[in-house]
Amino acid sequence: MKQFWLSTPENYQKIRQAFPDGSRRLVLLKFIYSFVSMPFMFAYPIVLVLLWQQNRWGFWHVLTVPAAVLVLCSLLRRVINAPRPYEQPGFDAVLPVRTKGESCPSRHAASVTVLTWTFLYINPNLGSFFIPLAVLVCAVRVIGGIHHLRDIVLGAALALGIAAIGYLLL
Repeated sequence: MKQFWLSTPENYQKIRQAFPDGSRRLVLLKFIYSFVSMPFMFAYPIVLVLLWQQNRWGFWHVLTVPAAVLVLCSLLRRVINAPRPYEQPGFDAVLPVRTKGESCPSRHAASVTVLTWTFLYINPNLGSFFIPLAVLVCAVRVIGGIHHLRDIVLGAALALGIAAIGYLLL
């Protein structure tokens, strides 16, 4: 069961082979990795500005819930300080690597999950648009070898828990 949640050089090899250097698949994966988070980065500030103009309490609510997720996720990452998959000997990540450690929970997974919940809270149609994008952000980080599946699941679960408390109970 541990093998399922953690990427090892052996179980990642099939994924790596599907994205040979110079292939169209690799170019597409790098493109998705680089740009799929952008709709979140553009939509969230627009939502905040609109809420500030229309509903000041809604603005603070929609500002503090994602902020709480980001702060808690960042603190947990420092405490846990889990290595990233590509830090293992023999692990060849598909995507370019930048950082060491602090892999769990995934801050990208937590961010896109809480923002998707935020958009669903504000407008179900808007939120529905972001669900597949959030799944894609999370999948690309595992496929690219940047995070273990465990990191993604824990980041999303953290965001879901805080969003549920923040938006449904408060």
